[in-house]
Amino acid sequence: MLGALDNLDPTIVAHAGGAAPMPDASGTREPAQPPLEVLEWRLGDHAIARYTFDPKTHWIVRVTVRDLPTDSEVVIELSDHRDVGGVVRPCRMKVRGAGLSYEDVLAGWELTP
Repeated sequence: MLGALDNLDPTIVAHAGGAAPMPDASGTREPAQPPLEVLEWRLGDHAIARYTFDPKTHWIVRVTVRDLPTDSEVVIELSDHRDVGGVVRPCRMKVRGAGLSYEDVLAGWELTP
């Protein structure tokens, strides 16, 4: 999802702002309280990934990947963050885009060395 990290060019990562809207239980998008932070990461010439974080907890709450040639996107929303073996992990994932809608509970986290 991040693309090749070899010889990372820092100019492909940019702060894209704050106050990223998140859907509430009804699906309505309202400005986040507190505002969320967004980092945008260019994936070659074909896609842009946007990583949305809660600046207070540092938890990732959304990943959006947009295919530039087709202008289509997939949104992965992560929620229900819990401590799993001393590491906070999202335990609910919702994916939508291109007519797809999928939700799963991530109950099988396994930490291996």
